[in-house]
Amino acid sequence: MRKYDNLFQIGEVASLFNISRKMLLNYESHGLIKPTFVDLGTNYRYFDSYTIARIQLILDLRQTGMSVSDVGKYLKGDLSTKKQITELEKKIANAEKAIEQLELRNISENDPLIIREIYIPQRYCIRKNFISKDVDDAVSAVFDTYKECIERKLKFSETGYHFCEFTKNIFDENFYELTDISMNVCIAIDEKTAPRDAVIYPATKALSVSFYGDYEKGYYAYELLKKYLLENNYSVAGFPQETYLEGNFDNVSNKRITWIVIPVV
Repeated sequence: MRKYDNLFQIGEVASLFNISRKMLLNYESHGLIKPTFVDLGTNYRYFDSYTIARIQLILDLRQTGMSVSDVGKYLKGDLSTKKQITELEKKIANAEKAIEQLELRNISENDPLIIREIYIPQRYCIRKNFISKDVDDAVSAVFDTYKECIERKLKFSETGYHFCEFTKNIFDENFYELTDISMNVCIAIDEKTAPRDAVIYPATKALSVSFYGDYEKGYYAYELLKKYLLENNYSVAGFPQETYLEGNFDNVSNKRITWIVIPVV
């Protein structure tokens, strides 16, 4: 292999970055880089230090999640970093949600209840109001709302939470009743295709707690939340919401994880 002053063969450059020759050829085919010199006798490609610096930039941009196509647009000045910042913020939010969801599920029947302050993103929801005679009737209301969304060919949100919103003040004496339940079933749908009757729940700070067991155990979770609200000078900014993370929906199962969220300021 012939050596050229201040030029480096493609294999050397690939080894430097711990990537394959194929990747460099792919970048070349997309117009992101071009060899400084091609030996016509051997077809070997050589790169100078400026091209090596450009390859480093490309790899850095790829690390942010940019596609090869978007890197090309960025290098040509046709793509703002604002778009990528927005995409990265979404990924961060999704990663935080995934961690949060795993933490919520990492409980068993005898674990102590833990209250967390969280951030809930804006949600577009199909919202239906019900007065359910009991828990089983409330479960039917949830399924009826799912059915409506399916029949309307709506798309679920990738990041939103479906929840039941209980339309009573948490501090009312008769708040936690398992009969004549006043509730909104809220199905989070895709913002981009949301119909006109979708209800927007704004982004908000909230307190949350998850518990393992049947619905009656929720009473203790709400009592703990009320105490925490008062002791830490929070103001309630919305109705309590429940998301049913795991387990059977029926009223007799005690193998269930329920997540309670209360918007606060």
